[in-house]
Amino acid sequence: MAKKKTAKKKPVGKPPATAEKTEIQTLRLLPDVPFGETAERAEDGLGFDQYARILARAALDTPEPFTIGVYGGWGSGKTSLMRMIQNIIREDSGAIGVWFNA
Repeated sequence: MAKKKTAKKKPVGKPPATAEKTEIQTLRLLPDVPFGETAERAEDGLGFDQYARILARAALDTPEPFTIGVYGGWGSGKTSLMRMIQNIIREDSGAIGVWFNA
């Protein structure tokens, strides 16, 4: 009878001796929490500061009633922008913003 050859089994979970070591990089994801709603989200990470200042000035300097619409997809920063506008208006005039869902 011929002897059956069996393949040598490699240890499971150990990389080959010739494998290069991989550097693990840290990946930080942005939470789905609007700016200003937690202490962790206290800075503008979306680059909306200039837009917020312009819209806040428009709200403060326009004498007639008017409406500003903020449109965008889910997670695009609408609430963050509105929180920034609210903070600027509060700092500049002392006005208090009122939030409601329509």
